[in-house]
Amino acid sequence: MLTNNILLAVSAVSFYLLATLLLFLRARSSAATHQSLGYGHLFPTSIAILLHLLLLSKVIFGENGLNFSFAANLTLCAWFTTLLSLAIAIRTKMPVILLVILPFSALSIVATLALPSHWSELDAHSLSLVVHIILSLFAYGLLSVAAIIAIMLAIQDFQLHHHQQGFFLKHLPALQTLEKLLFRLIEIGFLLLSFSVVSGFMFTSDLFNHKIVFSIIAWVVFFILLLGRHVAGWRGQTAIRWTLGGIAALMLAIFGTKIVLEYIIG
Repeated sequence: MLTNNILLAVSAVSFYLLATLLLFLRARSSAATHQSLGYGHLFPTSIAILLHLLLLSKVIFGENGLNFSFAANLTLCAWFTTLLSLAIAIRTKMPVILLVILPFSALSIVATLALPSHWSELDAHSLSLVVHIILSLFAYGLLSVAAIIAIMLAIQDFQLHHHQQGFFLKHLPALQTLEKLLFRLIEIGFLLLSFSVVSGFMFTSDLFNHKIVFSIIAWVVFFILLLGRHVAGWRGQTAIRWTLGGIAALMLAIFGTKIVLEYIIG
């Protein structure tokens, strides 16, 4: 089984890196501001996502129960983030976002095989808890894409104000279009995060554990951001800072505690 996992992992990483290289070469040589994702780029990306999903099915579900270790969570979140980014790249003609996401997904697969797995005692019948975990990871995936777009927005804003014709300015849509996409992702991610936080109270007797505390902090940050957007018209650097602050709290909630428990405390 380990051999099959390694073959799947090597194949998925190879296709991710091939897609990244092809996208970079086209972006470097293209004079267009942003283009549709061609079949030559869509094919290796889609194959990588499919292989990644097959690997996930073997990594997470096993005879010992469910593997929701740090590495497994990371690569599951990376898979969903990649799938979402591909949909965004196709819809908005913004394939440049994949240049950031695809190498990260490849790295997450390597981490899955390199880092030890920590199997939980849960089985596949613990449906409500599995749904809670997947909701949490999908909320993180959506908000992670929002954070990446916020960083691109910051770079684009900087280049515009300093009259620079940089790579991102060339390959990204208008600021208003990018900002609208940012808040749409935050709104959907906030909704999933709300369900995740509420359902999380069902599975813990300690309301002040680190995961709950940081999840609530992230929820409050994104709530204030959306409120500020609708009431005061927040945008630009203010929106970027609040988005990155929220995703930082969410990273501590989902991954920070697992790193401490699995690799520091053991």
